[in-house]
Formats: sequence, structure tokens, C-alpha cells
Amino acid sequence: MTVGLFLAPAFTAAVFSYVLTPLAGRLALRIGAVDHPGPRKIHHHPIPRLGGIAVITAVSLVAIASWFLMPSVQQALPAAICLGVALGILPIIAVSLCDDIKPLRPGPKFAAHVLGACIAVAFGVCLNSVIHLFGHTITIGWLAYPLSVVWLVGMTNAFNIVDGLDGLSAGLALISAFALAGVFLLANESATAGAALLLAGGIAGFLPYNTFPARMFFGDTGATAVGFCLAAFAMRGGSTLSAGFAALLPAFILGLPIAETAISMARRLLRQVEQRDAGGVFQPDRNHMHHRLLALGIDHPRAVFILYAAGMLLAGVALVSMFMTASDSALLVVALLIAGFLGVRRLGYDEFAIIRNGAALRVYEVPVLNRSMFVVFIDLAIVAIAAFGAVMLKTDNWTMSSVRGPALDLIVSLAPATVIVFWRMKLYRGAWRLAVSYDFARACCAVLVATLLAFSARLIFAPAAPSGALFTIYALLSGMLVTGTRASYQILAASRWRSTGTGTPTLIYGAGRKGAIAFREMAGYAGALRPVAFVDDDPEKAGKFVKGLPVVGSIESVELTVRRFGIGSVIIATDAVSGSRLAELGERCERLGVALLKLQVSITSVPVAAAAPPSKAVTTTPLAERSRAHEGASHDEPRRASANVRFEEACVPGTRVPIVAGQPCPGCGSYTLYRSHVRKLSERVRKKLTDKRLYRCEGCGWRGWTQTLDTALFHSRANPSRPSAQGRLPSLDAVDQMVQTPAKQVIQEPPVKKRAS
Repeated sequence: MTVGLFLAPAFTAAVFSYVLTPLAGRLALRIGAVDHPGPRKIHHHPIPRLGGIAVITAVSLVAIASWFLMPSVQQALPAAICLGVALGILPIIAVSLCDDIKPLRPGPKFAAHVLGACIAVAFGVCLNSVIHLFGHTITIGWLAYPLSVVWLVGMTNAFNIVDGLDGLSAGLALISAFALAGVFLLANESATAGAALLLAGGIAGFLPYNTFPARMFFGDTGATAVGFCLAAFAMRGGSTLSAGFAALLPAFILGLPIAETAISMARRLLRQVEQRDAGGVFQPDRNHMHHRLLALGIDHPRAVFILYAAGMLLAGVALVSMFMTASDSALLVVALLIAGFLGVRRLGYDEFAIIRNGAALRVYEVPVLNRSMFVVFIDLAIVAIAAFGAVMLKTDNWTMSSVRGPALDLIVSLAPATVIVFWRMKLYRGAWRLAVSYDFARACCAVLVATLLAFSARLIFAPAAPSGALFTIYALLSGMLVTGTRASYQILAASRWRSTGTGTPTLIYGAGRKGAIAFREMAGYAGALRPVAFVDDDPEKAGKFVKGLPVVGSIESVELTVRRFGIGSVIIATDAVSGSRLAELGERCERLGVALLKLQVSITSVPVAAAAPPSKAVTTTPLAERSRAHEGASHDEPRRASANVRFEEACVPGTRVPIVAGQPCPGCGSYTLYRSHVRKLSERVRKKLTDKRLYRCEGCGWRGWTQTLDTALFHSRANPSRPSAQGRLPSLDAVDQMVQTPAKQVIQEPPVKKRAS
């Protein structure tokens, strides 16, 4: 079947569409299908939006006439497939027409799209059970049906989502239709190529009314119907292709609407996760690709032509891939994905800036990540990955099935050794957020010890001698992964700080240790100051990098550096500067209008009374005085405490119950135990049956039962003039009542005089 046979129907469809579009505009005005200006709209006056009706009517009339007047068309296109497309598009047109007249909620529209896709799939408009991808044959079986429904529904909405500028959706649909026709002609699918040309003719007749400034809009009716037809043609023809991208080729031909849909869904999902009240995934917004281009200062026609160029580039690459090998096609796909990633990044979507907005760092706040058991699972996964990688590198065999056996043998010996060594070297007690170079070095040593331990065990118990090269490769891979996971928080935090770019640009004078301290302080607390460069009088440091920032020169280069980086302040971070140089720097900064600061690093003692927060004021009493009360000693003849050891106790804020319970905390060893209230019935029963009481540690949070010897000591101290009857300890119930006594009722006692040394 020749191409010329389909050119006449395509031309006829273009003429019909051009003639019917004004009539569709009048109909739209009569029934109220008008697009009024709004916050999300680009136009400033009402425009009819039933242009899709003209395209659908023109294409349908020419298709029916061709079916009856051209017997060759009946032979090339199966009747079941044509009927499936015709019946499947009916619910989509019906719901879209209602939406053009009066906007509907996303639910009914989505249900109609799914219904239309299911009807088309039921009539045979679906993928084959076997598809081709980069030279490989993949059997998908029954998955062809749900995948076909997803494809049809997605493409039906894709051209509707991209319809935001005058002529954008119709122009991209025209490019996709011509590209599909070309691909199918190369693949000897002339019938599908003719159907694509017929649709292209109908769109071409409508496009003059839709270009900027538009007199008629496609509307949901036209965008969804055209997207459904293109998806049906591409899927039916693309599933039979075996060259180039094969099954992926239609996706690249329709790539720009697909990319817009995927990006919109992804950023809305991320926005919903970050801000619970930001709307759903189907909530419309003004942040599509075309909106971002307009926000960058590009005018309306140029933004449309830029997106046209992107669509033609993807379509041209798809055509070229038909003449390429499978490996070259795969490399081309990777190149396109990288180019697309860079292009989307230039649009400045904040939802995808997971490092700059702190979303990546918030992952570390998930409670499960702070559990030692989760870290153990991460290390076991690292052992498995490193083991498979080591076997693949050693044997130069990258087939998973062939290396599974040796890798599993390696994991059996390395997994327990790794967990035991990491536990003994206390790697599971560290905090990833506060990890430093010492922790990374200790992690590398732990990996080395675990590898040597597993190698020794295999050497002793295995019948065959293990491969030293294999264990060496494993140690290198595992060390990199273990260190990388534990340094991930610091890397992400530093990347976020560098990407934000907030604060006054600051120049650090001194590229030594104090300069590094200044950088670390400003980087750790993102605020008013942001270091951008170093200056140092040492000529050997000029041109080098310190903490990732350049050392631009000596003090003579301050003026040039200030103008180059827009410096607002200079920090002196060195003590090796003479008075004359300091005066010279001050004069330069004063002349340039730059603030001059100096870094001060000092360690000073803080009085105990001043260190205690006002809300947690404590009263202290020497432990020696408690011992006197316990032994029943007279206050007139005090026993002196040791001059070398002095223990003090602190009362619980708001009470007069001592924190120190007479013995250290079993959890951390500190003397910070205080009384805890019983909560459960079993705890109340135990309280009645034992002399022990329930305590909690102020430091580590430990909670348990321990002796309460110091309650009697406290009672004697609080009432020195009235000791307990017959020298007995007060009852535990009386001590329990004292817990609720306000701290202001505590009897103040004079301080104990210290023994002269």
C-alpha cells in the first residue's frame, strides 16, 4: 500500500477541520464552553474551547468514508481494532465535553478514561504478550492488559496536562502524529501510518486557529481524544517493532507530554508529602514546564517553539534509532535521560531540590533509622552487595545467576564476622550525624578486621583455600560502602549548605587551623555569614583550596577579592598577624565599606550556680552530711568528710526529693537517679511488697527498682531538731508524700564549713 493512498484522506481531513472549527466556536459560545481568564490562565479574554470537536468530526467523517470507499483500508486495518478505538473514545469525549461546559472533579473524568481504555483493550487494542527491547525479547503474558490500560489512560491525560499555551498541545500532537507515521512506514506498518497521517491532517486544519494569539482552544475534548488515538496507534504498532528502542520508541515519540505528566505527578506527590495540606496529586497548579519557561522571562511564542523543538528532537532521535544497533540505542537512551535531567534542573523545580530544601536530611530523623538493629540490616546489605561485586570483578562475569553461588559462600562467612566485629568495636553506638574522621577510620579498621577474621575461618574450616584477591576486593568495596553510609549525613549537610547560598559573603583572613574553625562554625550554623574564600600571607598557600574554598592570595588581594565575590565582611582567623598588617587590613576594609570581625576561641570556667538553668534550680547538700544523719550523729559534733572526695546531691526541681539514690545508675553510672511514679498495677503491688522504690535516671533515662536508703537521711536533714522516734527510719509512705511537697517549703540550713587543708 503506497503512502499516496493516505495523503488524500489526510488533506481532506485538514480541509474539513479548518472549515468546521469556526462552527465549533459558535457552538461553544451557545452552550457555555468558554475558557475564562483566571489565576492559572495565560489569556486575558474569554476564548471558546471546543476546537477538538472540529478535529474529531473531520477525522471521523473522512475515516468512515475511506473505510467504505477504499477496500484496501478494510484489508489493512482489522475491524475489531477500529471498533475498539471508536467505542473506547466515546466515554472520553462525553466526559470531556461535560468538563468543557462545566468543570468536573478529577474522579469522574478518571473513571471515564479508565472505562474507555478497558473497552479498547477488550477489542484488541493492546500490547502483544511478547515485546522487544534493545534486542531482547521479553514475555509479559497477562501483564499486557493492565499495562495497556495504564498506557492509554496516561497518554489520554498527558496531552491535556501539556495544553497550557496557545498551540502547544495541538502542535506537539501534530509532531507526534507525523513521527509515528514515519516510524511505521519504516517498519512496513502502512495501515497504522495512514491512520496517524489522517489524525495529523485533522490537527493541521485546526492549528491555525490555535496559534498565538489563539482564537480557539483545543479543550479537554480535543486534547484527551487526540491523546487517546495517538496512544492506541503507538501501542499497537510499537509492540511489533524490534529495531532501535523497540517497545520504548513510541514513548520517546510522545516523550514531551509523557515527561510533563511524570514531572507533574512526581512534584505534586513530593509536595504533598512535605506539606500535608498542599492538595492532591491531581490538584492543578501553575508550575508546569511552560509556566516555568514564562517565569524565566521567555515570551509566549518563544516558549512554545522551545517545547516544539524538544518534541521534534525526541521524535527525530526515535526515527534515527531505527537504523542503530541495540547497544547504541541503549547509550542514546542514557544520553537523552541525562540531557532531560539537566534540562528539568534548569527549570528550577524546588520540589526536586531534595538536598537544598532539606528533604534528604529529614530521612535521618525517621525513628527506625536511629535504631541499632536497622543499622545492622544496612551493614548486612552492604556485605551482600560487596560480596557480589567482588565476585563479579574477580571473575569478570556480570551474570547474576553464575556468580550467585560463590557470592553466597562469601556472605556466609563474612556476615556474622562483620556483625560481631562491628558490635565489639562499638560501631553501632555511634551517631551518623556526629561522625568524624576518627569514626570513619574506625569503620575501615572494623571492615579490615572482619575480612581477616572471615578469611582465617575459611582458611581453617573450608576444604579449599580461599582466594586472597577475592577477599581483598571485598574489603575495598565494603570499606567504601560502610564509610560512605556513615559519612552520608555530613555529605548531604555540606551539600545543602553550599547549595543554599544564603548569608553575607565573607572573606576569611587566615587559611590555617583557626581559619578552618571559622569555616566550620559558619557552615554548621547557616546564618548571616557565608564564607566564600580565604586570604593568607603565606605565598605557598596561594592558589590552593581549603575546605573547598580557594585561597585567593595575600592581604594585597583583599580589594580585588571583595569586588569579585561581593564580600560584605572579613573575619580575622589567625593570631600570626602583626599590628601594622592588622591596621592595613582595617584601612582597606574601611575604605571598601566592609565589616571587619575577629574570631575568638577561648575556654573559660563557668560557676555551678550560673550554669544551672533557672527552671531547674537545684539545692545541694554534701553526702558526708547525709552519712552523719544516717549514723545518728549529733549536730554539735559533726563528722568531717574527706578533703579529697566531695559528693553532692541535687533535688528534683519543684520537690525536696533527692536525685541521688545512694548508688549510681545501672545504665550510665551517674548519680542522677530520682523517684519515678508507679504506673502499672504490677508496679503498685510490688511497691507494697518490697522496700525498694521505682527510680528514673536524669541522664540516660533508665527506669527501675532500687533501694531508698537516702530517704531517711533526707528526712533527718529536713527536720534536724526532731529526729525519728527511737532512731528509726521514716516509713516509705511518708517519704512518698514528701514527693509532692513544694521546693519552697524545704528547710534551709547553713552551709557546712570546709576543713582547712
